[in-house]
Amino acid sequence: SNPFVFSESAEATGESVRTSFVAYDSLGTAVNVDVTMVLQQTIDGQGSVWEFVAESSDNDALDRVVGLGTLQFDNEGNLLSASNTTINITRTNGAVNPMSLTLDFTYGSEGVTAFADSASMLSVAAQDGSGIGHLVSFSVGQDGRITGAFTNGMTRMLGQVGLARFNNPGGLEDTGSGYYRVGANSG
Repeated sequence: SNPFVFSESAEATGESVRTSFVAYDSLGTAVNVDVTMVLQQTIDGQGSVWEFVAESSDNDALDRVVGLGTLQFDNEGNLLSASNTTINITRTNGAVNPMSLTLDFTYGSEGVTAFADSASMLSVAAQDGSGIGHLVSFSVGQDGRITGAFTNGMTRMLGQVGLARFNNPGGLEDTGSGYYRVGANSG
């Protein structure tokens, strides 16, 4: 999901604000997305209605538009509702198709608000994807977990090896080539 921060909206119908972000398809390929918010209506004493248009130049379909929706705010600028927040981007590169993103306009205290006393601003507060990465190192923890570090900054558990503990490791019998077996004195 892609939470947005939207605050300090302008007062006139037709006012717009725009942001861009990069999302990643299932193959780790970067996909550019632009979101434009346009003030459609201000209702005295009741609030406002904004429309958003999501576009992507990386949409493999003919149309750049990948989503349309509306946001409704109360008179105090609080978000009341959001419609059509899932956008779909056509991918023909072998990635999962369509690439579906949910725009989360309610992201905690960073959620969308509408105020009419200052300049408009829209930005992405968080996302949960990353570009492709290659394994650069790995480590084995005391619990046997093998963790890999990747070029994109991500870390992942790659596997786990079984571990055994003995009261007297010196009592294990050496069978050669780095192998040991339980001995009478290993505990």
